[in-house]
Amino acid sequence: MLITSSVAFAGELADPTRPPPAFENPAQGVAANNGPVLQSVLLAPGRNEAVISGQTVKVGQRLGEMRVEKITESEVVLRNGKDALTLKLFPEIEKKPVIRKPDSRSAG
Repeated sequence: MLITSSVAFAGELADPTRPPPAFENPAQGVAANNGPVLQSVLLAPGRNEAVISGQTVKVGQRLGEMRVEKITESEVVLRNGKDALTLKLFPEIEKKPVIRKPDSRSAG
């Protein structure tokens, strides 16, 4: 009985290595977000590009009516006049600063 229940539970777990649905079906990702989707960032010496909804862009290039203003390792900023749109590579992950407690060994 125990083996059966653990197998059934394992079937419910998501594969952490599986790409998000937008990678398998880019049209689904765009429709789900109602806008452009950042799919990849390519940073290397002499290369600073991003793939947004299947289109490779560089800083200064246009994507629809917006211009690519900035590309970092995890996001792209698009601008149209005063309006800015930040696309995140992993929108479901929020980075928070680590606050370290003083090391009690060094306070002596």
